[in-house]
Amino acid sequence: MPLTPFVMLFLYMKYIVSNHYTFAVDILEDYGVHTYRFVAMSKHPYPCVQITVYDDIGNIDMLNYYANCSLSDKLLEKGTESIYMLKTALTFVNHKHPSIQCYDLQDETFMDLPNKPLITARRLLLGEMGWYEEHFDALPTKKTKQILNFLRNPKTQEVIRGKLPNVDVDKTWWSAKNTMAICYMIKCPGSVIGTSWYIPQKVIEGYNISYEENDYMNGGAAKNIKRIFTKAMQRKIPYDVILDAKYRNFVSFNM
Repeated sequence: MPLTPFVMLFLYMKYIVSNHYTFAVDILEDYGVHTYRFVAMSKHPYPCVQITVYDDIGNIDMLNYYANCSLSDKLLEKGTESIYMLKTALTFVNHKHPSIQCYDLQDETFMDLPNKPLITARRLLLGEMGWYEEHFDALPTKKTKQILNFLRNPKTQEVIRGKLPNVDVDKTWWSAKNTMAICYMIKCPGSVIGTSWYIPQKVIEGYNISYEENDYMNGGAAKNIKRIFTKAMQRKIPYDVILDAKYRNFVSFNM
């Protein structure tokens, strides 16, 4: 009898313990694609991190913050601990796929607020480092390098500052509409929304993250996880639909 998606989920569930945190990771293998999803547990399973691997390509699909991304008594904290979660996920996947030389990402990070103010796009337009560039030592692709060379030119920065409503414009001002308007006025050589980056394997190894990998989790937390998934399936809501419900709702930490 073929396995149902619900059964397969638990066959491939792993628990990663690191720095007093416990992360639940479901590993899906389908048509040669490996998908690693760190999930938060509350009323529904929500995505914290998703990384996919196919052949020699690794990709960071999403990063979100929820306190319940950690299943241990120590809930995940905002800021540096969310960065730690992704570093742990990259280290875990890197160990599973040592042949992958780098992990690609498209940086569309935004604040989980009305109008979804952009984070990295704002940083780049102000001549600052991108969010992944600063916190993960991500490197820009050739296309993104061209944009950075333009934006980080002192003359360009002078023009940008002159186009802003005021020098100390609030971070919530940077909606996609306002950001693109600035780009249009200064004639950006490419879009600052969705810039492309990659994190080399050697950089990930340099994170020096240690962890324990377990097949089981004991206690009330494990029972609660099973109950959440059972209820989700009883409501006949496809697991992937629930998992993608908050895709890329990036929390406003370390902006």
